[in-house]
Order: sequence, then structure tokens, then C-alpha cells
Amino acid sequence: MAEINFYINDLERGELFDFLFSNEIRLYPSKKYNSSNLEVVENRKKFLEAIEEEAIRFYCISKHFSVYTLYLEKNEFSKNENSYYIKDKYGGPYFDISFYRGFADDAGLRYKCTSLFHYPRYIKLQEEYEEFKVNDELKEYFRRTIEFLKSKCKKVKVNDRFYWVSIDVCKEINLL
Repeated sequence: MAEINFYINDLERGELFDFLFSNEIRLYPSKKYNSSNLEVVENRKKFLEAIEEEAIRFYCISKHFSVYTLYLEKNEFSKNENSYYIKDKYGGPYFDISFYRGFADDAGLRYKCTSLFHYPRYIKLQEEYEEFKVNDELKEYFRRTIEFLKSKCKKVKVNDRFYWVSIDVCKEINLL
């Protein structure tokens, strides 16, 4: 699994949404769905509201690298008859971005983290649950997203560990 973390503020999270949207990547929140219909986040304002109110994790899908649709599965453990969730590793391929709202008391860097990752393989639900590898197109878009975030960040050392922290966050938490 490819994974990288960044420490960026809310304004920069909005800029990340704009970057993804301009590159034809659509974000689907990982949340409880009340129907079997997926919901895409349509604009920056709704994206930032979604982070604060309903989801911290988003599935990033694009016609440029996604071959299969995401799969919504009925939540068998919910009392609500119409409760669905996006099933991990099915469909896609896609990459995930998680936007944490806070941090643990023992966090190495005491600021909210933005985490990007993708699995090495996904599952074709439509074809007898056959696994397939991530395509080069997803890897390229994932790389571009990381480059975009790194362009806003500085690699800083805190307690013998390195972190990608935006310049604004460095100023905010006195790392410069």
C-alpha cells in the first residue's frame, strides 16, 4: 500500500479539492448512505462542510484511471433498513484521502493530518471477485497529487522524525 501524510490547514485542503476537481478527480465521502446511490462532493464549500460534519475519508475516482464503479453494500448491522457503505478495495481503482480533524495526545506532530493512500490491488466485483493491480494512470495521478501537496510543504524534522508540513502550518505552530 502506498501511503504518505501531510500537515496542511483548511485553506490548503480546499486548494487540494480544487486541484483534484480541475484534474477530473471526483471525491466520494466514506459515510453511511441512506440509499444505494453514491454521492459525489460537488464543490469546495460542500467538501469542507463534509469534512467537518460527516466524513473524514474520501474515495478519489476518475475516468482517467478508474475502470469500475465503487460498490455500495448494505449494512447488515444497522437497525436502519436503508443503510449502505462503500466497500473497500472493490471497484476502482481509486485512491483515498483522509482529512483528520484533530490529533492524538501522543502525536509526534501536534496538528491535524491529511493522509493519501492506495491499495496495490482491487477486486472486480463484476467478474467473480477477481483481483487486479493498480494501473499506471492511477499511479500517475497519485504522484501528481503528492507533488501538488509537496509544493506547498516543507520537510521538517520533529523529535527525530520527518514530516511534510505546509509553510503556513509551520508558521502557525512555530516550526520555522
